[in-house]
Amino acid sequence: MLAAAWLCTLPTAVLPQSEPAGWQAVIEQVVVLDAPAPGDPAPRGKDRTLELSALAWDAPAQVLVAASDRGRLYRYRLGSTGGPLQPQPVSTQRLERGAGGVRPNVEGLAWRPTAEGGELLLAEEMGSAVQRRAADGALLGTLPWPAAVADALAARSAGQAAHGVEAIGHHPRHGLLAALQRPLRLTVAQRQRAPVDADGAPARAAHWVHAADGARWGFVTAGPRSQLKALEVMSDGSLLLLERVQQPRQAPMQALLRRLDPKRCDGSGLCEAPVLEQRPAALVGLDNFEGLACAPAPEGPCWMVSDDGGGDSRPTRLVQFRLARP
Repeated sequence: MLAAAWLCTLPTAVLPQSEPAGWQAVIEQVVVLDAPAPGDPAPRGKDRTLELSALAWDAPAQVLVAASDRGRLYRYRLGSTGGPLQPQPVSTQRLERGAGGVRPNVEGLAWRPTAEGGELLLAEEMGSAVQRRAADGALLGTLPWPAAVADALAARSAGQAAHGVEAIGHHPRHGLLAALQRPLRLTVAQRQRAPVDADGAPARAAHWVHAADGARWGFVTAGPRSQLKALEVMSDGSLLLLERVQQPRQAPMQALLRRLDPKRCDGSGLCEAPVLEQRPAALVGLDNFEGLACAPAPEGPCWMVSDDGGGDSRPTRLVQFRLARP
C-alpha cells in the first residue's frame, strides 16, 4: 500500500538527523480518505474535501475521531486488528456555530479518559478555552488553557491565527497539555545549552508544551520554518510530537515525529526530543500532516492524517504506523 513515488526523501530538503539507535516509526499502511461520511452533503465541489486537521482515538468505542476545519467531527472504524486499513465512516456531526454564526475551525483534538468512559477535548483555532465534548460531540463544558498558553493567546492580534494552538493532549499526572503552533526564541542562557539545529547553526528557537499544573517541556526546532501540529501522550508518560518543517521555504514539507521524555530535560526545561527514523522512508512531499493519534500500547498503532486544504490538488491521506526499536 506504500507508494514509493510519494514516500521519499527528496534531496532539495535539508532534513534533521534522526536517531538510528532510538525509536522508529514503522509506516505500515497509507490510504486516501476520499468519500464523505454519513450525514455529509452530496459530494460536489468543496463537499468532496474533508479538511481534516486533528485526530483522537476513542478507546471504548474503538473508533478514530477526526476533526475538520469546517466544523465537523467524523468517526471511522478502521477494520480488524492486524488486517488491512479500511476506514469505514460511522457518523458525522456538524458542530454548532459560535457567536455571530461563525463556523468552528477545529485544529486540536485529544481523548480524555473518565470514570464514565471518556470525552473529547477540542481546540478551535481562535478559541478562548478547550471544549469538553461527549463522544457523540455534545458540548459538556470547557477547560481553561494552561496559564502560559492563555497569556500568549491573549497577547496576539485577531490576524494572528497561525500563532494559535493546534497541539493538545491529556496527561494522567499533569492534566491538559497545550503547545503554541509557532516556536519561541530561546534566551541567551538557553542557547548556550541547546544543541545546534538541523543546518548545524546555533539553535535560536524552541517549541514548548505547557501543562495545566504549570509544568513545561521544550525542544529545539528543526529549523526556522517549524510548526508544532499535534501531540500524543504515550502510556509511559512520554510525548509523541508531530513537527512540520519546510526547508527552504519552497521545498516540500516534511512531517517529523519526535519522542520527548519529560524525565530527560535540563534546568531550563529544554528536553531531549530525538527525531524518530521513519521506515521505509520519510514523509516528504506536498501533504500537510496535521493530525496524530495512538491506540493504547503495547498493541496499538498510531495514525497521522493530512489536510487536503479544501482544494482538489491534494488528497486526504491517513497513515498508519507503529513505534518500534531497531
